[in-house]
Amino acid sequence: MTQRPTKRNLKPTLPGNRENGQGETQTSSVKSLVNAQPVIASGASAPKPKRIKLSRAAGWRMPPNTVSVARPSVFGNPFVVGVDGDAAECVRKFRKHVTSGKSHRLPYAKGHRFGWQTYLRGKDVGCWCELSEICHGDVLLELANEPIT
Repeated sequence: MTQRPTKRNLKPTLPGNRENGQGETQTSSVKSLVNAQPVIASGASAPKPKRIKLSRAAGWRMPPNTVSVARPSVFGNPFVVGVDGDAAECVRKFRKHVTSGKSHRLPYAKGHRFGWQTYLRGKDVGCWCELSEICHGDVLLELANEPIT
């Protein structure tokens, strides 16, 4: 007879044989997904991260391995085109702001010049800017994927 779930004995599990405790807890599986490295065939190189234009079109979904860097996110550009300068000036200000280490919005990760470098490394970034225009997402891609020093 199975025990009725209570707050004390309730452990979410993934598929597996739950009766004899062989199921994997969600916490451990999430950690393994977060720490997973992409598998690349021998001799092949990983695809270069790129900027993706976000869309509100019906049925559009952000591709996997993509992080939104639009303004409401922690990676958004606080400098507004038309208020703080033209697009190029706002991107220059953003680069200076981010590389100065004074940006308190960006997540911190130990061991890198910029704390958020680990999070964005190898991922595509999504923004509302046209792909033909200059964008702060290009700065994030460049800095996140530079060699670790």
